[in-house]
Amino acid sequence: MCQKRTSALTRAREDLSAQNILVCVIGQEQFRGRPPNGALKLTRRDPVPVGTIKGGTAPNIVPNTCEFYWQVRSLPDAEPDFVLKRFKAYAEQTLLPRMQRVAPTASIEIQGRESVPAFLAKPGSVAVSLALALTGANAASTVSYGTEAGLFEEAGCPTVICGPGDIEQAHVADEFVETAQLDACMSFLSKLAEKLSS
Repeated sequence: MCQKRTSALTRAREDLSAQNILVCVIGQEQFRGRPPNGALKLTRRDPVPVGTIKGGTAPNIVPNTCEFYWQVRSLPDAEPDFVLKRFKAYAEQTLLPRMQRVAPTASIEIQGRESVPAFLAKPGSVAVSLALALTGANAASTVSYGTEAGLFEEAGCPTVICGPGDIEQAHVADEFVETAQLDACMSFLSKLAEKLSS
């Protein structure tokens, strides 16, 4: 349920390197807390993950730039820019003055990138009901990753996220899907075909 992805670029010199500034940002728990309505924290995974970090040219050279990409994953009823507002305030009010005391031309640049609407199935969703019936599950749950589900739901198409595997085993080294999960998927698809053809 990815809502927004941004990047930040910092420039500094010598004793205030760009990587040191990055550590200050990533370590801020205020960007990882719960919004006023409590809709940000979803699962065991971090709802504000940092994906990539780039900066520096060699181990013995103090880097003057650093760029990192991060995401915000939340539910539809969360304030859309909750984390971004906190980040901007911290960057402008705390980090930038500190950087510019060392390097007056230092700057922090924030660029918005693609955004996928967060997804939450509507109460009584026929798609969710069908998936529960075919899998034998008793209830649906939330997931902390982005899909096109929110786009379909916004367009008026009942949607459910359902598939084999566990997100805890995906997008990591040696990711895998258990054979039993694939068997369950094939069973689900066979039941779905029978349901739709009846």
